[in-house]
Amino acid sequence: MYSMKQTMRWIGPDDAVQLADIRQAGYSGVVTALDHIPIGETWTRSEIIKRKKQVEEAGLDWDVVEDLPVHENIKTQSANFETYIENYQKSIRNLASCGIHTIGYNFSPLLNRTRTDLHYTLADGSKTKRFERWALIAFDVFMLKHNGAEKHYSNEDLKKAEHRFSQMTGEEKEQLEKDLFAGLQNSLGVLNMEEFRQAIDRYKKMNAHKYRQYLFYFLHEILPVVDECDIKLALHPDDPPYPVFGLPRIASTAADLNLIFEAAPSFNNGLCFCTCSLGAKKNNDLPAMVREFYDRIHFLRLGNIQRSNRDFWETNHLQGSIDMYAVLRQIILIMQKRSVSITMYADRGLLGELRGLEMGIQRMLMD
Repeated sequence: MYSMKQTMRWIGPDDAVQLADIRQAGYSGVVTALDHIPIGETWTRSEIIKRKKQVEEAGLDWDVVEDLPVHENIKTQSANFETYIENYQKSIRNLASCGIHTIGYNFSPLLNRTRTDLHYTLADGSKTKRFERWALIAFDVFMLKHNGAEKHYSNEDLKKAEHRFSQMTGEEKEQLEKDLFAGLQNSLGVLNMEEFRQAIDRYKKMNAHKYRQYLFYFLHEILPVVDECDIKLALHPDDPPYPVFGLPRIASTAADLNLIFEAAPSFNNGLCFCTCSLGAKKNNDLPAMVREFYDRIHFLRLGNIQRSNRDFWETNHLQGSIDMYAVLRQIILIMQKRSVSITMYADRGLLGELRGLEMGIQRMLMD
């Protein structure tokens, strides 16, 4: 019976977690990226081989590129975007030539993910990451103050956000800005408030339909190389799966994903199935989405969240709003159907829970 290949995220040589620690914890591989290379530049064979050698000398495999970043100019089809696409194609070829065949990427505008509190304290004293809607609106309208921010929210939203803002201390406002900006794409560098306003303005006249066309163009340009190199391309969903700062969202629901796969039907055009991202939207039926996109899921990021209205925070795998048993059961079934083991990265590092749950489901299916 096919099982998930269990990996851990490793930032690189500067990571506080060493490769020996990852091996001792029972992982067989890592999910990593060459974050030291400026976004838009080509990942050279020499740099890929250097990272791969570091991983393999520790007795591990480099299974998945966590993120081969897409430059913001590709997303907005602005200055030199075609050159950046050419560099992306070269990076794909170089990765394939070094034996790495699963590449994750993110096409969300400006922010890879959005959290308002990176050090949220749970009842048991442990720390996690939280998204709070009223704090986000308070920042958007009363701190960032970009033109037209108010039109994205209802009067009730604005009143509650104003009340939330009035309760914040100066230190809390500074921390909120830091935590939100921590989710920015690396290609943007470190932005101040005015620069972030200008970055948002680039998307002001771009609705979801138009932005989706830019993704389709990008896929049209790179998929011939992806197919040639036998690469599995894994799009990370929007995180969270609803609009922030008025920016377009095009990878948040099953309907969104169907449009992407219909526009670029190669089965190498696939998905990073991230339960935390997709699960933040209550109407997303995750087990049904696994069944629907069974042949498009090339990489798994498994974690759980606790939803509270439109707020959520990351929590233990078996204790949140997502029925992890139902999700994992479908994943096990599709692995048998496809005769593959799918690489999995466990958010919050709680590998033991998922191992036990996977083994229990497999035993049940075999009885």
